[in-house]
Amino acid sequence: MHPDRSMLPEELNAHDEAALRRVYADLRALADHPVPAVRGPVRLALGEVAQVLNSLGLSYELYSTELTP
Repeated sequence: MHPDRSMLPEELNAHDEAALRRVYADLRALADHPVPAVRGPVRLALGEVAQVLNSLGLSYELYSTELTP
């Protein structure tokens, strides 16, 4: 176990969980933005936040079929 791991809380509090879900929803809303300079980085961030939610067992999405290339 990493030494700093013992300092991490076992679970998120309700406020942090809600904040993560809001960030995910906001990024999903921007993921199909018509400007490529917005769309690309937003989708990258969306993947990172999705991984956080997946890792914590709060959500699971293997492949999104809602986003267009």
